[in-house]
Amino acid sequence: MRLVIHRGTHEIGGSCVEVRPDRGDARMVIDLGMPLVQADRSPFDWTAHRDTPPRKLVQLGILPAVSGLYGHDEPGVAGVLISHAHQDHYGFLRYVHPDIPVYCSAGTRALMEVSNVFLDAQVNLKQIERFAMWEPFCISGFRVTPYLMDHSAPDAAAFAVETDEQKLFYSGDFRGHGRKRKLLDRLLNDPVLNVDCLLVEGTTVGRDEGPYTNEEAVEEAMREAIAATDSYTFVFASSQNLDRLVSVYRAALRSGAMFVIDLYTAFVLDRLRVISSNIPQFDWDRVRVLYSYWHAEKLARHDRRLLYRYRNAKVEFAELRERRGRVVFFGRDNSYFRQMLDHLGSLAGARAVYSMWPGYLARSDLAEVLASHGADLLQIHTSGHAFEHTVRQLADALEPACVVPMHTFHPEWFARTFDNAVLLKDGEELTLPVNVRSTKEEPVSKPVIRRYFANRDHLEYLVDDFAFLVRMIRRSGGEYDLQLRDGYFNVYYKGNSLARVTPTAGRKYRIEMHGDFVGDALGRKLAEHAHRQLSSATGGYSRFVVRAEKLRPFLQSNHVRSVAANITRRNYGEEITFEQVLITDNPPTDRFVIIDHQVTDRGTRGQMDLLALGRDSDTSPFHFLIIEVKLGKNPELKGKVGRQLSDYVAHVRRHIRDYVDCYQENYRQKKLIGLFCKTLPDEIEIEERVEGVVVTGGYSQLAEKAKKELERQFDIRVQVMKNVIAAT
Repeated sequence: MRLVIHRGTHEIGGSCVEVRPDRGDARMVIDLGMPLVQADRSPFDWTAHRDTPPRKLVQLGILPAVSGLYGHDEPGVAGVLISHAHQDHYGFLRYVHPDIPVYCSAGTRALMEVSNVFLDAQVNLKQIERFAMWEPFCISGFRVTPYLMDHSAPDAAAFAVETDEQKLFYSGDFRGHGRKRKLLDRLLNDPVLNVDCLLVEGTTVGRDEGPYTNEEAVEEAMREAIAATDSYTFVFASSQNLDRLVSVYRAALRSGAMFVIDLYTAFVLDRLRVISSNIPQFDWDRVRVLYSYWHAEKLARHDRRLLYRYRNAKVEFAELRERRGRVVFFGRDNSYFRQMLDHLGSLAGARAVYSMWPGYLARSDLAEVLASHGADLLQIHTSGHAFEHTVRQLADALEPACVVPMHTFHPEWFARTFDNAVLLKDGEELTLPVNVRSTKEEPVSKPVIRRYFANRDHLEYLVDDFAFLVRMIRRSGGEYDLQLRDGYFNVYYKGNSLARVTPTAGRKYRIEMHGDFVGDALGRKLAEHAHRQLSSATGGYSRFVVRAEKLRPFLQSNHVRSVAANITRRNYGEEITFEQVLITDNPPTDRFVIIDHQVTDRGTRGQMDLLALGRDSDTSPFHFLIIEVKLGKNPELKGKVGRQLSDYVAHVRRHIRDYVDCYQENYRQKKLIGLFCKTLPDEIEIEERVEGVVVTGGYSQLAEKAKKELERQFDIRVQVMKNVIAAT
């Protein structure tokens, strides 16, 4: 597979990527956006080029140089994929040859229609082919799977594109802190596999996250702003930013205020009914529509019946003046707003909130205009794009062979952050697969440093919905165990991974019972009991979804007990059983805690049996103990174990800061959910110190001899335990 980023490697806006297979002539374009800035980063002025012929626009470097894409060429592109309805991703669709299909979501198509009516976008809607999220489709030789993403544009998509047995993942614009953040959680918890290249946006790189880090914080700040004035509240935001509109609407309802929108916003919401019936509408409680001549004229040209459709919600200035103490206006800073101010009477004490990228405000005299009318201006906003840590989360989850940044002014951040980053220039071709794995001694052990719930909601769910499971584990005498992972947790039975439990959207849980324990018939029974059809049986797991309220009866059912019985009837290895005995016989104390087991990360060439925290006295900090469990009769005890454990110790020492940060949080979360007794502290200090320990079971002369040789040759301790296996 070959790809070219025509624009976006060193700027935000104007996104356009061309993809072609190594074999064949099929080509595809992902996004065809209008630039936001010129070469000197000054704002791009489309009006200066509106009447320029497309051939000339290509020569000027304004239109991407994609042969066979535009109306003046013979069509040579199989299709155009549009990720979402922002002008910097679809603004140049007007030039696409009419015989080339354009693929987008239902919500994106609806907003294109709105832009045709109000913004003269000139998108040929007859070209549009709508796709469904998560359902693969083909464009010539490409297999495309769209993924619904959290973004300020509704119904935004990322794409997995496959051809030549290679896979490209195009993130589009996304984030993880909006009202649809669970969509990103879903992708992180069940990532696309075998990604050769991740094309990922970096809009917020180099920016401060700001005081409002999610939509809930924005909503609460809006409510406070509305409650703090006895005059009007004006909120300036994009009508197509559905999350923001919902935040403002909810804040207005909570404050007992009237929510006033213009005809343009009413039309946007009306068209977006196609994606959800829960989107606020012009006929909802306390929503009113303010007509303007310009908006009414535009709508009348499109469909005059719409003016009558919205008429029942129409509000007049006289009513607004009468109720001004509890009126919230939602709209844009435009000429109509300036004219409207003269019809509202006194604005003394009015409050205005700017809820868009601050860069737009810096180019406007809005603050001065409002001040001249006696109104204050606040800025309450959170980005529609992923913060830096969210970009890292996506890359960590997908584990691509290479990371290629775009839609960013700071590609150098990616080079500092990712060992496998590839920085391109606009127009430069990249051929996949690319072998860019780091030549450094070892990459940071990313999976290990995330062995806890990064999502706070999921941790709260775990505390609430799995309290019964925690009690069962603590009362089981060590037969059951629970270990946190990034976005999910494992339930162990007699040392074996019985099930993986992943929180999903809507307070539901995906349960994956390992195929070694669950036969097809039992798997079907479990799925039936969970009130959900068995979704798959791949990767050795039987998968099904359980609602939170069904969890307790499900896990305590006879079917699950049958799974446990199935485990006891089979021999899964004495060493695994021995590990569980050590966990059972060593419950957490204020001097020794087995914090994790079966620990793997990309920096190790194996699996650490047990990872413990110990300390020398009641006042000293904890340190790491890496414990390898072997039987005394194991013939590998003398040589291989010592070398393997020494490698583990050296690896953890190299990445000690990551391990300390990880397991301090791991401990804190386990304490929070009740896995540790109340007498233990809520948080602990871990020093940067690592020891290696071999624990052998089954006393023998070989074990005693190996103990002496291992302690002499390696920086480890060996403990021989007599009669342990017999005791199991």
